[in-house]
Amino acid sequence: MSFQIFLSYARADNVVPVGSGAQYGFVSLLRANLAAALQRRAVGDVTIWRDKEGIADGEQFTPKILRAIDESQLMLVVLTPASLKSTYCQQELEAFTQRWGEDADLKHRVIVVLRTWIEPERWPAVAAGQNGYRFYTAENERDGMAETPMYGNDGKPTSPFYDVVEQIARFIERRVGELGSTVPAKSAEVPAAIVTAPNGRTIFVAQPAGDMEEAYRTVVAELRSDGYTVVPDPGDKIPDSALAAEFVDTFLGQAELSIHLLGERAGARDRSPPIVGLQLERAALRDFRRVIFAPKVFADADEPARVLDDRDPIAVRDRFGRGLDSDTVIGDGLGDFVVELKNYLRKAAPKRATAESAPLPAGARVFVDFHPSDVEFAASMRSALRARGLRCTFAAVEDDNTQNKLANSEPLRAADGVIYCWANATDAWLYAEAAELEDWGRLGRAAPFAMRAAIAGPPERGSKRLYSVDDPPDNVDLFVDLSADPKRIAEGLDPLVAKLSPQSQA
Repeated sequence: MSFQIFLSYARADNVVPVGSGAQYGFVSLLRANLAAALQRRAVGDVTIWRDKEGIADGEQFTPKILRAIDESQLMLVVLTPASLKSTYCQQELEAFTQRWGEDADLKHRVIVVLRTWIEPERWPAVAAGQNGYRFYTAENERDGMAETPMYGNDGKPTSPFYDVVEQIARFIERRVGELGSTVPAKSAEVPAAIVTAPNGRTIFVAQPAGDMEEAYRTVVAELRSDGYTVVPDPGDKIPDSALAAEFVDTFLGQAELSIHLLGERAGARDRSPPIVGLQLERAALRDFRRVIFAPKVFADADEPARVLDDRDPIAVRDRFGRGLDSDTVIGDGLGDFVVELKNYLRKAAPKRATAESAPLPAGARVFVDFHPSDVEFAASMRSALRARGLRCTFAAVEDDNTQNKLANSEPLRAADGVIYCWANATDAWLYAEAAELEDWGRLGRAAPFAMRAAIAGPPERGSKRLYSVDDPPDNVDLFVDLSADPKRIAEGLDPLVAKLSPQSQA
């Protein structure tokens, strides 16, 4: 298990100043520079996790965030007036406190960052007594006087900004040393993936130059943990001969897309021809997408003093090979790249078998998921679903998120299928829930759900009319819209349940 730091912040604190021309908001700049500082110090395998997508209004506090909190040893809290007002920031801190509540060292697991003066009495209880890391300077020693921010309206940090980042990095380095049993020693081998059943999809991950080896190992491990087959195997090196192109073509022919990790080196120091450009060019000859990671902030592990913080990802791509209109080029940090890559792969996933080819039999176990605002609609489904021979377990939604997650984990592991009851909740809830349950391996399951169906109930809304049985939302196999006629819900279920459980219709 790697050492993970959960980054908690209000979305408003990462907004790029209007008209500044800046590439980073405050939080992104902090995260990128802190990651680079930790890399320079070779502080183990440390990830700074943040929710790249955020949480939309009306969306649930998702299991994805709870899982990240459960897997984090430290929490970095950007404490601002906006975060103090944010319900989600408070929920994140509460969940982390519950996660480590039995730890006498809890207060030392929360790192407070201040963009501006916040009265100590307004600080969360778990952070009481800390000084915090201050990204502002005052005219005298008494806080609350006139301040000069280290990240201003021009979107540019002042020199003291980087000094404070180094202070945080030193603190984390000490904590990693104290909690070192959770941090594996660096290895030249790709980390062993979580044991997950293959999902039938193959991805070509280009072997990198030496300056991107660490990122390569991370990407391979993440893909394998989600059930993807990675080619070529990391142990099979590209031959240093005229056979190199043939070697690359063989594995590209097995894959649905290619991933390329671009640092500053071309790989010529180790092999000839340069492997980075070779693999980009061979992939360009195929009719599929290249996903390219060219981080704007680049720290060379072999030259710790060398940090480039203004790389143009497109220019980096063009330096190594010709660009294609179909390329997806990502310049965020490695953690963000992995999140965006997984989101893309999820959206690009081929549709699984339809209900006609894989019906659930009578007696199948179904997990019925719903938003708290849709309790009545879910309850109205109970008799109709059970009358058609389905054994239903309804999601726990009334306790705190941690307890709900624990209560739902076993039913999700055992379920044959999932039914989403969607009425008053927003479409963002359906998207988030369906995407979360797509990652079935992390639920402890040995195989995917045989069926995922969404039932839309009243009220009528435009978002519900966007779909049909032939065009369900992403990560949903079947969709039935019953929102127009609430009096005929039971009858309206017949087409769906007939497909799900034809044996029970007698």
